[in-house]
Amino acid sequence: MREVGFKEASELLSTPVSTLRRWMGLLEAAGYEVQREGKRRQLSWLVVGVLREVALLTQEHPLEKAVHLAVTAAQKEVEAGNASNDEQDSNGPRTTLQDPGQNERFWQKLQQLPQTIYWLGVEQAVAELRDLYGQQEEENNT
Repeated sequence: MREVGFKEASELLSTPVSTLRRWMGLLEAAGYEVQREGKRRQLSWLVVGVLREVALLTQEHPLEKAVHLAVTAAQKEVEAGNASNDEQDSNGPRTTLQDPGQNERFWQKLQQLPQTIYWLGVEQAVAELRDLYGQQEEENNT
């Protein structure tokens, strides 16, 4: 996954870098795990999405509560994703896609996933992928 710099995240969120760094410290203190390379935080599109949630929630809540709500929501999404994976594993083998050339639209959408998650949220991004995957499966079965 491509790393996002604080400057790029700052421009996307229209929030000063210093504010994002402070929010990251609060997120970590609240239990949100961030990948690090030494002391340097590595931002991913998922982390930028959580920072976006903090920015939106601070419009209605104090900063500490906004951070808590954002961390809780992120943890629930991870748990929901893990439960979905466990459910699929218990239902037998997953179907696999054919040659990527046959499923070019799906692969393009998959490559755009980080940006889609950032702009539309995890649920919408996954729903779009599932729909497209289902369409591709139908095309492959006919």
